[in-house]
Amino acid sequence: MKEIYDWLGISKQAHHQQLRRRHDKRRLHLLCVYLIEQTRELHPGMGLVQIYQLNQPAGIGRKAFLELGKQEGFLLELPKSFIRTTRSVKSNRYANLLIDTEFTGVNQLWSVDITYFLVPGQKQTYYLFFIMDVYSRRILGWHAAQDMRAVQNLKALKMALRQRRGQSLEGLIHHSDRGGQYVSDQYTQLLESHHIQISMCRSAYENAHIERVHGTIKNYYLKHWDNSTLTKLKRNLDRAVEAYNHHKPHSSLQGLTPVAYEQQLHQLPIDQRTKMNIFVSNDTKRQTILKNQLTLFY
Repeated sequence: MKEIYDWLGISKQAHHQQLRRRHDKRRLHLLCVYLIEQTRELHPGMGLVQIYQLNQPAGIGRKAFLELGKQEGFLLELPKSFIRTTRSVKSNRYANLLIDTEFTGVNQLWSVDITYFLVPGQKQTYYLFFIMDVYSRRILGWHAAQDMRAVQNLKALKMALRQRRGQSLEGLIHHSDRGGQYVSDQYTQLLESHHIQISMCRSAYENAHIERVHGTIKNYYLKHWDNSTLTKLKRNLDRAVEAYNHHKPHSSLQGLTPVAYEQQLHQLPIDQRTKMNIFVSNDTKRQTILKNQLTLFY
């Protein structure tokens, strides 16, 4: 072997060091693949960037981790939405209360919306109803159904109220699009009985936070599981929300989960909290100013 080493121009020590480096690289490669697979068990639609941020694997940088994940076929493609779920009404009963409003904690702004869920290989379309606390990104109410009737949305609202039972909801803003489900008498009466203010947007961009939740729940979780029946879909929706609220870190929440972030807020004085403003289109501002001027005139 000494003659071979001499002929190659390397030392025995250098040869063994190279073998060790190859072995360590292969071992790290297998560990990273295992890490991705294990994370995808809980978060089947989580992207490689978030998997890296969640686990912070030692011995490999983010760029190398992403490249490894691509080579192993772990890239994800997210489908685009194409089914309309908003049936707007021409009601002007409720203005957009987010204009020039600043938020510093939970139970100040809840965002609500409906999205569709089409089971692959089936003609059946289901609908998912969500209510989230915008400040903490925590999903408070959720429900799955075969139709979009107001009674379905009411179930998500009742769940959200149970989640916040015992907490003050005074001054809370309930923000939605102008879907007919949100102006039903039973729905608005329940909100008003808890002294919750009703707010409606004029632009879809003003409800972006809840839209992102739709994509996460459907594409990170539900589409990877068996949802062949409504019963299975409801069970999987519970499972997805549990993972989202308790286990999925958010970059906008300092890398914490929604539940952990809410717990941290209890120890943080209001003047030290991040101040949040929600995007409101210029058209909405003009409409609101004009409406206020007309109200004063008459």
